[in-house]
Amino acid sequence: RVCQKCGSGSFLQVHHAYYDNNTFGDEPDEYLFGLCQQCHQKFHDQYGVKRNMIKDTKKFISTCG
Repeated sequence: RVCQKCGSGSFLQVHHAYYDNNTFGDEPDEYLFGLCQQCHQKFHDQYGVKRNMIKDTKKFISTCG
């Protein structure tokens, strides 16, 4: 129940690391990440939105800052 990037417990959102119109909302758990609103916005500002963002998401979460 904390942001997987910064550890904040406030304003948490679900980040979908893989978009598929046929399965949106039914993704496997490993494609879903908990990010606070600020980190979620930072992710998309840095990486944009792509169909497959799994590798980018893991890189974003694992880097400091």
